[in-house]
Amino acid sequence: MTGARVLFATVLLAIPGMGAAEDVLQDCEDCPLMVRIDPGSFPRSVSMDVAPDEVTIDYTYALGRCEVTVGEFRQFAEDTGLRSEGCTLYSTTGNRESPEGGWSE
Repeated sequence: MTGARVLFATVLLAIPGMGAAEDVLQDCEDCPLMVRIDPGSFPRSVSMDVAPDEVTIDYTYALGRCEVTVGEFRQFAEDTGLRSEGCTLYSTTGNRESPEGGWSE
């Protein structure tokens, strides 16, 4: 099992009704809900052809309970002065750089 699947399973366990008790954190009224992730280890591999290495995270951290919305990211960008300057457009027919593109387009 890959590390991403293990991490996803860990997050699922923190959702109400999915087993373990949830430890919900929120820094402010408008801040996103976060769940506490305890230290632990999981196997991680870069591909199916490579034997997994064990990865250990030895500290507690918080992970967003839900995906970040475009509106939440927009608010973050405005609050921090983040500027979007170009991006790479990925396609099955070939990737190309778009200097005028960005997340807000």
